[in-house]
Amino acid sequence: MSTPPVKRAWWYVLQLIRSNVGVYVISSIGIMSFYLWPLLPGVFVKQLFELLANRNAIGISLSAADARSTVFWVAAALISISLARAVTGWAWAGEKSLHVITGALMRHNLLRRILQRPGAAPLPAGSSPGEAISRLRDDLEHIGEFVAWTADPVGQALSVSIALVTLLRIDPVITALAFLPLVLILIFVNAMNRRIQLYRKANQESIGTVTGLLGDLFGAVQAIKVTGAEARVVAHLQRANEARRAAALRDQLLSRLVEAFSFGASNIATGVLLIVGAQALQSGRFSIGDFALFASYLGWLAFVTGMIGGFVTRYRQMGVSLGRAVALLQGAPPETLVQPDADVRMRGALPVVPSLASVQHDVLRSFVVEGKRHQEQPNHADQTAAV
Repeated sequence: MSTPPVKRAWWYVLQLIRSNVGVYVISSIGIMSFYLWPLLPGVFVKQLFELLANRNAIGISLSAADARSTVFWVAAALISISLARAVTGWAWAGEKSLHVITGALMRHNLLRRILQRPGAAPLPAGSSPGEAISRLRDDLEHIGEFVAWTADPVGQALSVSIALVTLLRIDPVITALAFLPLVLILIFVNAMNRRIQLYRKANQESIGTVTGLLGDLFGAVQAIKVTGAEARVVAHLQRANEARRAAALRDQLLSRLVEAFSFGASNIATGVLLIVGAQALQSGRFSIGDFALFASYLGWLAFVTGMIGGFVTRYRQMGVSLGRAVALLQGAPPETLVQPDADVRMRGALPVVPSLASVQHDVLRSFVVEGKRHQEQPNHADQTAAV
């Protein structure tokens, strides 16, 4: 019933970003700050532990007053980082705005295309108004959400790169082991690629089936009651809901399985690396400050690695939703889905909708049907029976 998009999914995403560059920049600031700010505390914590372990860590002899002053300034730096992170967190409002704006634009374009179609065939074959509503609601929701998250890979790449360079300067072997879970996660997600798409497509189609069926039932209540088909209709609705439940369960189970594997592999690797780091600390390869920095970065890298696996999964699922949305265009260029339109306004006055004034000659007074008159032939059997 759905047709694949003519262009690759990233083309549509980039077009939506180009239509809202300002909002996207604000959203990106919030997202990238989310990934980068947690790297700074580890640097100050390293200096603090080095100071506590050896007062000559910075190359000069420190008195007790100087040590207290250094601890004070490190604490002040950590508090400042937390406050700056909270301030930049307001940029997350741009992410939600981008999500809403892109969804409104795509819904506007799809509805306009549907209204341009002939009244006898406004929707694809086998679809219904209720099923189309599920696409306009759920599928476009997934697409808009993914567009708002496209800055995540940039923030993740910057965070991983900075952590990688910092940790490589301390111990290359342990650092290489720290990034092994990322490779395993990407291999696992890629192996689940086809199944992720199949389960998401089945889930979205089952939602559309139930939504379309409910719309048909509410529109045919009188016919159902007249024919006494209530029990059969309810049984059919229960079967559709059961199919939807099974499809949603498979889709959510696979998504949670990928998520659990991503975060689980990272957390297990973090525990192993902490043990290895503790042994290196005992052997003298690590200082106490190096170990504190490693412990700070490994926990955050575990989280970022899990997020990378989740992003790849959502990209596969977004492709399914995009194909279902493009299918509603029915012959129009697929680019119509993301075409900018001045009528989609997020601020300022709404467009004026012209009203049709009623005039006297528009009133229907008579209705004449012209055509060849057909005279009914007499029924000879009735005439014989009458005689």
